[in-house]
Formats: sequence, C-alpha cells, structure tokens
Amino acid sequence: MRLRILLLLATTCVSAPLALGEDAPWRELLDPELSQWELYMGIPHVSTPIEWQGKSENCRTGKPLGLGNDPLKVFTTRQIDGETVLHISGQVYGGLTSLEEFEDYQLSVETRWLDKKWPPRADTLKDSGVLYHCVGDHGAFWKVWMRCLECQVQQGDFGDFYPLAGTAADVKLNPSGKNRNRFNPEGKSTVVGARNGPGIGSARRGPNAERPDGEWNRVEVYTVGDKAIHVVNGVPVMLLENTRQKKGDGFEPLTKGKIQIQSEAAEIEYRRIRVRPIRRFPAELAAAVGLEAPAAQPAGSAPVKDQAAESAWQTLDPRGVPDKRHECGFVECGGKFYLLGGRRQQSIGIYDPVVNAWTEGAIPPVEVHHFQAAAVDGEVWIAGGMTGPYPNEKPLANVLIYDPKQDRWRQGPEIPADRRRGAAGAVLHDGGLYLVGGIVDGHNGGFIPWFDRYDLKTGKWTRLPDAPHARDHFHAAVAGGALWAAGGRTTSKDTGKVFELTIDDVDRYDFETGKWSTPTRIPTPRGGSFATSVGDLLIVAGGESGRPLAHDEVEAFDTQTGQWRSLPRFARGRHGTGILSFDGRLFVAAGSGRRGGNPELDSIEALRLP
Repeated sequence: MRLRILLLLATTCVSAPLALGEDAPWRELLDPELSQWELYMGIPHVSTPIEWQGKSENCRTGKPLGLGNDPLKVFTTRQIDGETVLHISGQVYGGLTSLEEFEDYQLSVETRWLDKKWPPRADTLKDSGVLYHCVGDHGAFWKVWMRCLECQVQQGDFGDFYPLAGTAADVKLNPSGKNRNRFNPEGKSTVVGARNGPGIGSARRGPNAERPDGEWNRVEVYTVGDKAIHVVNGVPVMLLENTRQKKGDGFEPLTKGKIQIQSEAAEIEYRRIRVRPIRRFPAELAAAVGLEAPAAQPAGSAPVKDQAAESAWQTLDPRGVPDKRHECGFVECGGKFYLLGGRRQQSIGIYDPVVNAWTEGAIPPVEVHHFQAAAVDGEVWIAGGMTGPYPNEKPLANVLIYDPKQDRWRQGPEIPADRRRGAAGAVLHDGGLYLVGGIVDGHNGGFIPWFDRYDLKTGKWTRLPDAPHARDHFHAAVAGGALWAAGGRTTSKDTGKVFELTIDDVDRYDFETGKWSTPTRIPTPRGGSFATSVGDLLIVAGGESGRPLAHDEVEAFDTQTGQWRSLPRFARGRHGTGILSFDGRLFVAAGSGRRGGNPELDSIEALRLP
C-alpha cells in the first residue's frame, strides 16, 4: 500500500484524498472584524489611484503603506450564506497577519479565485499564498511580507514551496527530466532556499489537486517540529524537512511563527480559516509523503499538559443566542447558568445545560459590570461591581440580587461607603460572602488589598486582614479549605498602565487560622481572568494583558501537591466573564476576544473533566 501511494505521488495526476482526522477541536481565526489579525500593506503600483509618494513599477522598491494603512480596503470581510468570507481585492501587495504565533498545528483554509488582476501581475497567473512560521518584522521580503515559509496559492501551482527572506528546508525532488524540481517522496534531498552551498529557490508541488477557477479549494499545512506537509483538497503534495532560517553565518530551526494570507495582485476569497494543535502527523499522511513513521512532538517543546485530561474544549451549538457582552458574570444556580450584566443594560442570558438552550431573564435596574457573581441560597448576588462608562466607573453602593424563580431584581445589603470597590473577587463560604481586592476609582487607579465578610445571618459586614497583594480584574475561588486570589492586575490609567501591571503572586487565606500567605505564582500572569474550583483544584482561565489577543490558557493548581498544570486551551480566547463547573464539565461563555472590549462574544464552550 505504501509503495502504491508513493508511485501516485511521483506522477502529476490527481491522487485520491486521504481521510485524515484529529480529535482536537478547531479554532476559528476568521471573524467579521478580523479581530485576530493585523494588516501590513506593501508598495502600491504607479497606476494605483491613491496619493502616495512611494509607488513603483515593480512594487518591490519604494515606500510601503505600512501597518494598518489600507486606503483601498484590499482586505475586507463579507457574509455569504451566513458565513464570514475574507475578500482580497489584490490591488496592493499586502499581508493579513495573525496576532498570535502557532507551533505544532494543522492549518486549514478554503479559497477560490475571483476575476480581477492588477499590475504588475495583470498579464500573469493569479497569485496569492498561505505563509506560515512568519517571524521578525513586517517587510522583510519585497518590503511587505515577513520572513516565512510559503505554501503557494497560484493558478496551477497550489502547494508549491517558496522560502522567503532567509528561510530554507530540505525537499525530496526529481533531479532531472520534465518534472525536475518537483516533489517526489523517493527523490533526491535538495536544499531549497537560503543556503551555504548548492540549492534552488523553490520547489514544485507533487500531484496537481487544484480545482477549476471559481471553485473552492481546501489548502492545509501540517507542521510538527522542523517538518511541514502541504495538502491540497486532501492530497499531500509537499514535504519540508529541517525547516530553518538564517542566523549569522549559519542556520537555526524555524518551527513556529505567525500566519499570513497574501494579497498579490489577484482577486481572491478565503473562508474557514482555522487551526488546531497536533502532536504528530497522521500515520497515513506521513507514509504518503515518505516519512518512515509519524513525527512526534519533540520532548520539552511545549508546556506540560494534564495527561489525564484527554478531552478538549468544545464550542456548543445551543438553541438561541444570548446578548454579546463582556465584563459580565457567569454563574450556576439551581442547575441553570446565568450570564449577567456587562457594559450595557441588557437581558440576562439563561442557559439550560439539559436541553442546550438559551432563554432571557430580566434586565438589571442599572448597568453593572466588573464583578464576580455568587450563587447564594437560590439567588444570584453581585457585590464588588461597578457601573458607568470607562474610565470613571463608580463602585456599586449596594449588593444587587437576582431571584431566578421570580425573574426579578432587588437591592440587597448596603456596602460600607469606605469599602466600596469594583473588579473585586467575591465568593461564598460557610454562611459568609467574602469580598477581596478590587479598585475604587474605575480604571484610573486606587487598587486595594481589602478583605471583607458579609454574614448572611446577621447582615453585618466585618473587616478582615488585608490580602498580601492589592489586585483588581480577577476572580477568587475556594479550594482545599482556603480562599485563593489568583491573577489580576493593578490598573492605573492615571499612569498609562491599564493592562500591563499583572500580578503573578497567588495569595491564600486560611479560614481556620485567619492568616494570609503567598505559596505560589501563576504560570501565565494576566488580568481579566476568571476562576473556579473543582475539588482541591484551583482553576484560573482566560484573561487579558499587554498583548492584543485575549488569553486562552486554562491553568490548574493542585492545592494539595502545590503543582500547576495546563488544561486544554479555550477554542476562543476571552476575558471579562466567568467559568463554572457543573456535572463533570467546565463551562465558559461570552467575554471579549481581544484586549479591551471588542469583539464581544456570545459563544459557549464546555470541557469534559477526567
């Protein structure tokens, strides 16, 4: 069977697609706002109808338009049959670049040609490309694209390999004849790209699996370690080995980087741009391109993962959709999940996990955001929240209470005037509502270490010893007989530091001794995170920091062993919401997918716990 596959690949006919599968869920990278990408535009052609001093005939010499400067709207999105589609006019060379780097993954896109072509390629084949392992600065190649490896998207040449701006790989090629320099699993290993010695500048794909103009083609890149495989419409057409980049007089491995989608003088559309992690190549794919065995992930190349948690976050497809929101609460109460508040007055989203459906609840009497909701005796309590617009939000004067049975809001106990704050952690334990940390002056400043308890029976507030660290924009949790304050930051717009001052120290309050300690540090410091507990596990998830994208990390601390481990990442990073545990699963919903408030999300994900 293996010999037959190799012989098919050595010809130029279309091979039958392989049936490949991975258990990990897809992460969607394309949304209407292009929120997970940034634009970098190159040098306009002299005929381009814009005012610009740096135009040129070849679009390689001159002055690029640069980062985020797309006056002709070369990159836009539109909805086709309810699906987001990326439209690239091609009128100016450019790159749509992922904000995040990826390593050991399967990338899949679908693409189709439209009609227009532009100078300087108006009389040549339509051209685009999927660039991966993109590193360094924008403009390294032709003053527009980054240093990278390219999976070619060009009429008749889908899957060719082009190394850009100092990259290289070893490719097995036919050494002579009309199919010279074409990929052949039994060919001669040849250096393609930057080199110290003999080599060539590009490698041609194996079989032609491309569909006619106007039809959708699926292009995939599988990459593990220093190897990569190009697949077109299910047919493997290229294997790269020893992927690398120039460093001084030699080379270093190139095994990760950002993703770019090219604009190169042709009109084209892309859809279903998605990525998922892999640890090895599927066995049939590896055999088809001549690898002796599936390439496993090198030891130590990724964070240690929870070996018992073999599941992954699944994006659910419920009936109904809640209002999009962030800086909201998400809590379980009486077997249903309540999505409350956010940066507008809007209906509660009520999710029933039994029937997988959303319904609506009453709108709160005031705008309320930046809080951790707590379930108290069949009701949902909001304490330590804020109201009003950024950056001058005001802390709530009273606890706000929602009664699910009556679908009504009411005003709860007054919070002492000198202890009011927002973005605080709030948890219920042994007849008391505990409030820790927070910030008193919106996003301007005034982060505090305060710690208070409200007694549900007596209705009295008690001041407790301050936490070791002031923090805001975080959640607290009770695990292993103690209260934990993990994540968060010290927000200070007054000094220009809103997102950056994250807290890595994790504080622990012992209910028995009444004393604080700081026994550990969180592996990934970030604010806007949310927390829950499962038995003795403290779980901290999501968040935002100085980077553009929201965090997708989910980290668990075993309060008995003192060890951290990574759980599967969210399918979509998010901050400013909540996480809950119910019936053997973790759930998360809503939040914002980027630092700040845009885009707001309405999706719900679940993770089956081992």
